[in-house]
Amino acid sequence: MAEDLWKRVEAAFWYVGTREKAIGEADRIFRKTYRDFPENYISEPTCTITFERLTRESIESLELRHTLNRPQFGTGTIVIVEHEGHRHVVDGTKRINRWKSQGITETDEGVVIARK
Repeated sequence: MAEDLWKRVEAAFWYVGTREKAIGEADRIFRKTYRDFPENYISEPTCTITFERLTRESIESLELRHTLNRPQFGTGTIVIVEHEGHRHVVDGTKRINRWKSQGITETDEGVVIARK
């Protein structure tokens, strides 16, 4: 049986308490970019989720919401939402900014959420 990748989203947003709320938090952050999208645009029934090994090259193309680079945690799955060819980081931006500023080239794990 394939790994339940939604558990990685739940772990990324551990502070909200439940899987449903974690997916809702990813949705809320994503909709800061696309304000006209309806609430619950991101959900298990409407989206696919895939695992990806991130590289230095792949993080260069990610769209980040800010330039802060002091992450609370040094590791964890990066949560990305893909829409119309753009990839938006909804969790892990500070880690990515730190990697960029320090020239770190090691890879990390990401999950990519996209509408079906």
